[in-house]
Amino acid sequence: MLSCTSLRYGIFLAAALLIAGFATELLSVAGVLPIVSGSYLGLLLATSSVLLILGLFLVSMLPPVARRLAECER
Repeated sequence: MLSCTSLRYGIFLAAALLIAGFATELLSVAGVLPIVSGSYLGLLLATSSVLLILGLFLVSMLPPVARRLAECER
């Protein structure tokens, strides 16, 4: 299930996906990547970041997981 470290890693992964999505969009606007495929890839990365955060939130609201996360030191 979800522990303190896996929740932290999930949040870092979501942040990395969001930054990668914005960087891909920026590279496609700058002309480094093709506009259509770069835009779709950037949108996919940013959307997956939001879905990952939403999934982590919903799983952390389950009672057994919430009890385990309440014992986190940080």
